[in-house]
Amino acid sequence: MPRTYVRKTVAIDYKLLESAVNTVKNGMTIHNAKTVYSVSKTSLWRYVLGTGYVGRPRTFSNDEETIIADTQQQMCEWGIGLSVIDVQILIKKDLDSINPSVSYFKDNYPGYDFVRNFMERNNMVCRTAGNIKRARASISRSDIESFFVELQKAGNVLQKTFITVTKLH
Repeated sequence: MPRTYVRKTVAIDYKLLESAVNTVKNGMTIHNAKTVYSVSKTSLWRYVLGTGYVGRPRTFSNDEETIIADTQQQMCEWGIGLSVIDVQILIKKDLDSINPSVSYFKDNYPGYDFVRNFMERNNMVCRTAGNIKRARASISRSDIESFFVELQKAGNVLQKTFITVTKLH
């Protein structure tokens, strides 16, 4: 299957589909509703049963995905650039803490396509840190301490954190 999926079917008219579902729930057969409203029989059946979509179930719930994306976005704002591999590792650690095993990931390690779609769904951009001059990188001990204070606050706010905060020695 190509990496960029191109839909080959005609889009569904959801107003007609909703009308057909309502008439089936009021007693009409699916076959008659299919011919009257000119909708696909399988789509009508799927919406009558209430499943609504086709495909593999989502790995994370919407809340879990939002927490993961917000955590990674916060890391980017703090200057920790994340590459695709970093995002894969963070998702793997979260999967290990939530689920013992996800059957379609090898060792709970998500593939490139999953991470790309995850980042696209959550409007994330992959950034990596680059070398800067020593004059621009001048930070003091108080800057580092304030970074870890903010990191500790974020760890307390988020339910699932990926970084264990320790004291600097």
